[in-house]
Amino acid sequence: ADQLRQRVAWALAQIFVVAPDDATMSHTEMYVNYYDIFVRHAFGNFRDVLREVTYSPVMGDYLTYKRNRAFDSDGVYPDENYAREIQQLFTIGLWKLNTDGTRVLEDGAPVPTYSNRDIMNFARVFTGFDEQAERANIEHVEGKSNMIDPMQMKAEWHDAYPKPKLDGGYLGDGYPLCSEQSVQSFLEQGAKYRFLGHSTTDPNVLVLSAESPLYQTLCGGAQVCSHQLRHELTETLACFGTECSSGAVTTLLVADGFYEFLRPACVSLFFTADFEVLLYPDGEVGSNEDSQTRQNKFLGNFVSGEPPADTSSCPSGCTAAVGACACPVQLDQQDGMHVIRAGGATLQNPPVFVDRKAARARDCLWEVEALLDHLFEHPNTPVFVAYRMIQRFVTSNPSGAYVQAV
Repeated sequence: ADQLRQRVAWALAQIFVVAPDDATMSHTEMYVNYYDIFVRHAFGNFRDVLREVTYSPVMGDYLTYKRNRAFDSDGVYPDENYAREIQQLFTIGLWKLNTDGTRVLEDGAPVPTYSNRDIMNFARVFTGFDEQAERANIEHVEGKSNMIDPMQMKAEWHDAYPKPKLDGGYLGDGYPLCSEQSVQSFLEQGAKYRFLGHSTTDPNVLVLSAESPLYQTLCGGAQVCSHQLRHELTETLACFGTECSSGAVTTLLVADGFYEFLRPACVSLFFTADFEVLLYPDGEVGSNEDSQTRQNKFLGNFVSGEPPADTSSCPSGCTAAVGACACPVQLDQQDGMHVIRAGGATLQNPPVFVDRKAARARDCLWEVEALLDHLFEHPNTPVFVAYRMIQRFVTSNPSGAYVQAV
């Protein structure tokens, strides 16, 4: 079994390739630690491999998305390297495939799986990653703090705008709205908590009373708290004191220890009725809220109607803006979809994971996970990966029947 595990790990390592540079070629631990991803998950789920590789500082260095920032953060468009390679080399490949590995054809021509616009959209997802803080008991690499632990997310660097998916819709489609979640969800059965330690940078901390059932549960029921790294509520608890009117809870203080409430992933709607939508002739849209939203346009999902032909003849009720028509927004729902009506057209109101004015690392990571799910669940991924695994185990030119069987 171990021989097979090592062969699978070696095959995966030939797909998720990294290479040393001048600063790291004399070091071993960081690359052994990276290779262990494939050893651990050789008999597991490809989605777990995809996640660990994405969070790896070794891959972050190699494909240059470590310290990648949103345009709002530094005025530079995000690096597109990893957004391109995770599609082209790691998951879906360049062309849409049939289940036997042959290319899907339209009018005799192969169909691309993604465009350059998709690369740019997904590059905005891979913003905010950076190395963890330096720590003891790991090999020191010159000019780097920590090449072992999974990268952290810096929310202030992460792009907070909607990201279109490959074949329509947006990342976040199907997720519940945060506004519809119970404000008492942190007390409900199944609520999860992570121990942060004895300090926090979160300015919004809910201080629990020692009489609170939640305090007693997280404390361990003892006079001196026994803090656990992770905790999940096994039953719904009654609120106590300020808990009953606390609103959105993120961080709690239990005696001398801080806990993060691991709120389930949810989304908000990007457009509101307070600000005009910008409709561009090429089908892109944006918000007219401020200078930052105006420079972060994205592809609109038109349910009905069309973009304006040009800004010299904006639809009724709209005014000409720089390269766009600025139109009032009417919020609505249609066939179960949240939409906006503006300039005679109906568009999907796109979901967003991150509040750009109060970004949190946890919400940024939910967006990363949504993109990884999107690529993992793409119909091309099993065919594309199976073909490459067969090449490394059996034959360099497998038949269609063989690919389909695998």
